[in-house]
Amino acid sequence: MEKPPVKESQPEVKEKTPRVRKKSFVEEVQEGVASMISLQNDSVISPLNMPQPDVLELGDEIERKKNRVILEYLLKYESISSLKDIASQKLKKLKLDAKNLDIKSLKKKIDDYTQTSEYARQADKVYYLIGCSITFVTIFILGKFPGTFYFYWLAFIEISMLLKRCHLYFHLKWEYFLIDYCYFCNIVMLIYIFFFPGSRFLSIFMHSMSFGVLSYSLFCFKNSFIFHHLDKLTDLVIHLLPIVTMWNIRYNIGGTEEFKQWGFCDLSEVPFSFGYIIEAFSAANKMYLSHACFYYFLVCVVLRTEIFEKGKNCLLKYTTENSPTALRWHKTYGLWARCLLFAINHYLYATGMTILSIPAFFSEYFAFIQLFFYLFVIVKNGADYYFSYFSKKYESKLQELDELETAQKAAAS
Repeated sequence: MEKPPVKESQPEVKEKTPRVRKKSFVEEVQEGVASMISLQNDSVISPLNMPQPDVLELGDEIERKKNRVILEYLLKYESISSLKDIASQKLKKLKLDAKNLDIKSLKKKIDDYTQTSEYARQADKVYYLIGCSITFVTIFILGKFPGTFYFYWLAFIEISMLLKRCHLYFHLKWEYFLIDYCYFCNIVMLIYIFFFPGSRFLSIFMHSMSFGVLSYSLFCFKNSFIFHHLDKLTDLVIHLLPIVTMWNIRYNIGGTEEFKQWGFCDLSEVPFSFGYIIEAFSAANKMYLSHACFYYFLVCVVLRTEIFEKGKNCLLKYTTENSPTALRWHKTYGLWARCLLFAINHYLYATGMTILSIPAFFSEYFAFIQLFFYLFVIVKNGADYYFSYFSKKYESKLQELDELETAQKAAAS
């Protein structure tokens, strides 16, 4: 009996199930939105109307939990455009916050570096080089080109130094010191040289102020030749350069072709007389009173609250806050009495010092001796500063910065 043929077993072939593609986050959100809106009998939203992935971009790796957040946003806002606007606003805010964070971190690094002893040493070396260079170049130009490049160099130095001081004083909240009379005189000097060189009135006024109140300010403010300190060099530019300039105009280039080309007023033939003294004091009074009206209206009226109540400072407040008489007048009669006391003293000082300019106007030798004496005083003040005070203070300052830097490194570690 024949055995039925044995069927060979065929290997079972597993049917390949189609691989289901994992839905993307955006597609899941689209389906969720479509189902929710269809429940409200609205038309199904086309995927083409959905925001693109870059609108809903929330990071490099999007977690599943964010689906619920997006859906809640869609439930809260009726249209996709409103969600798109919100996402765009949030993205802008994130970018702005990141930018501000970068700026703050950079500013912090700069501030930290400027508090180190290394920065203090390097900055002082650079400022010393700048100070010496300014001095040498000014002397060279004054000797070589007294009637040409000197005036342009003067304008460059004046404007550069004043801008640097403006930046510093605004940073220190001392900006109201910049409306003082000495700054006014320097601005008038530049206007006189470049716009009205032939004005007899301005010529007499600038000579009176340069050899008068500005020269005496060298003693009052103890100005000194300190080459590494740009702020102290700025004081010299404000108080000393006008004296040098008026000496240069009257005695160094007076009567030359360059003097005539600039069109300066020739006062060489003015005789020594009581009439000139009256004219000098008259010019000083007129210019001082014009500045005083502006100054006291600004300080005592417009900026009164900001200066005397909010802590800002100015020359009036600075010079009277340590005066027992001024404070007593303020307490008894009010602020106006304190301002009046300062105004009287400042007027007598600013105009009375005009008497110092009279001999220098008529005598070249007296003008030179006066100028040399001022230079001697500021050099002596610089020597006293460097050898009696600066060396000790500088070392102690660097030591404090080193200790602070060490403490910061220890705290960071």
